[in-house]
Amino acid sequence: KDSDKTGSGVWRSFEIARRPNVRGLLLVKVLGSVASSMYGTTYPLVLTQELGLTAQTLGFFMSASSIAVAILGAFGMAPLVGFYGPKRLARMGLAARAGLVLLFSVLVGYAADAFGTEQALAHRTTYVCHASVLHALAAHVLATSLTTQTTGLVAADEQGALLGLEHALFAGARVVGPILGTTVLAAGGVKAVAAACAVVDVAL
Repeated sequence: KDSDKTGSGVWRSFEIARRPNVRGLLLVKVLGSVASSMYGTTYPLVLTQELGLTAQTLGFFMSASSIAVAILGAFGMAPLVGFYGPKRLARMGLAARAGLVLLFSVLVGYAADAFGTEQALAHRTTYVCHASVLHALAAHVLATSLTTQTTGLVAADEQGALLGLEHALFAGARVVGPILGTTVLAAGGVKAVAAACAVVDVAL
């Protein structure tokens, strides 16, 4: 009986994913998650290996991104969704991510070319981390607006199956993304990673 329930649940998830109004949004979520995990994997490598950040400083800036996302989620998402609507907000999130990942790569090059005092390098590196915080905010806006759309397209008793499917797809994206990200980083550097992520977001 338990196996029958499991099989029924899996089949229900696939049935939901095949619906025309859902599968497009799921595709955006999956491919967008691949691009996000590519960036998320290479970001700390670039900051530590190319810009020389210590582990402690890197942890501080990563925590700053999480704090910013928490504040946006608590106080900013409801007004944004209410004003722009989830569809328009998702497009804005994709566009912002594409622009910010390119800005991140430019600022990395700007910081890496810094000469003079350590203070000058630290000043330029701060710009890099600010761009990364903004990228994290754009990614949260995108993810939230997409989830708002997908859950609104299915019945209340189907939302659990949909969310389970989405989390499974996210896990798969996080398997592929880091491998792609580190491979592209090794082959073409941070600018190649940024270009790949931007192309995916603009296409989506």
